[in-house]
Amino acid sequence: MQNVFSIKGLSAELKWSYHLVASLGAWSVSGAHGAFTFTASIVASDLTQDDFRLSQRLEVVTPNGWRWIVEPDTLQIAGATLTALIRTQQEPTHAALSDCHP
Repeated sequence: MQNVFSIKGLSAELKWSYHLVASLGAWSVSGAHGAFTFTASIVASDLTQDDFRLSQRLEVVTPNGWRWIVEPDTLQIAGATLTALIRTQQEPTHAALSDCHP
């Protein structure tokens, strides 16, 4: 039996850095074994008019602080529905002082 992860929410934002790309309504995340699909209704956006922003590293951010990175080239828009593969953010790695060379 496969463990399936599924959560839902009422609002989220699609961001590129600190720029708001789209305001999202009802959304859901589901998947298993690290492969997660994000689906949301689009409330307001300029997605169809800004190919540059769509080619950047986009994040989904929820009001309660969940953040996911949109996998490049998986973002799809059909009418007022946005779908993409997502992954969790990786914690930044920090080099130990002993790893630094003068």
